[in-house]
Amino acid sequence: MRTLNFVLVFVGLTVWTIQGQNLNDYEFVVVPTQFGFTSSPDAFQVNSLTHFLFEKEGFKAYLGEESLPDNLRNRRCNGLTARVVKENAFLATKLAIELTDCKGQMIYRTPPGKSKSKQFKTAYHEAIRQAFQAISARNYQYSGKSMTETSAKANYTPSQSKPAAPEQPTMPDEPVMSSEVAQKVITEVDNTQVEQPDPIDQTPQASEIPVSYVNTAGEYELRPATGGYELYSAGKKIGEARLSSQGSYLVNSSEFSGIGYLRNNEFIIERKIKGVEELVEMRFEKKQ
Repeated sequence: MRTLNFVLVFVGLTVWTIQGQNLNDYEFVVVPTQFGFTSSPDAFQVNSLTHFLFEKEGFKAYLGEESLPDNLRNRRCNGLTARVVKENAFLATKLAIELTDCKGQMIYRTPPGKSKSKQFKTAYHEAIRQAFQAISARNYQYSGKSMTETSAKANYTPSQSKPAAPEQPTMPDEPVMSSEVAQKVITEVDNTQVEQPDPIDQTPQASEIPVSYVNTAGEYELRPATGGYELYSAGKKIGEARLSSQGSYLVNSSEFSGIGYLRNNEFIIERKIKGVEELVEMRFEKKQ
């Protein structure tokens, strides 16, 4: 019996070590802007929180594929994709974190974190933080191992992280017009003077013209740029907000990162600040 217990413990420790080593072989982690159990990008700030926790543990973490620098796009197989998945639970919320490589193979899966809170945001955050404890225990440190660019490009299979598009309603079949009726319609049209529509005014409306935004404290400014906005502080560019395929903005700068979106003529950034665990909302108003 003692021998059996020793074997089981030895096997468990071996698996633990292999998984820990595997994590150390990866240079960066990409967190999708939306998980499968949510209905919109960064709902309840679960994606921003997950991104923040990976950064806190020393990973190079990026929120969305669009935020990857060009030099890492060519080495995509050096990185992992992190997803939070929801498990069935009675009167509780259970979430686990899965890490997959560029070929979609599972590298590591945490034990599920659990919360009994009835508030969605609180429950999701508690469960994610609890699940992340297993990753924290591995003391991640990049080993420097790298795949060649050729190998990375050959092996990379883009992950299907976007939710499936809703089915389009089936339109009823249009009635088929008989040849006699069609000929009659054509004759009537030929004998009738058709009024030409007025030319379309293609001048952009005021609401469509890109504008700059400044935060309420006047410390930062967002200036329109190709693909989104550039972020400035004291006249110096410190980062950018790039428009993602989900319609939100992926914000990365030398001072903070997060998710941005437009709301009631304001630009809102839910940002993460080093040393602060909770997300902080920053409001920008149109520059006068």
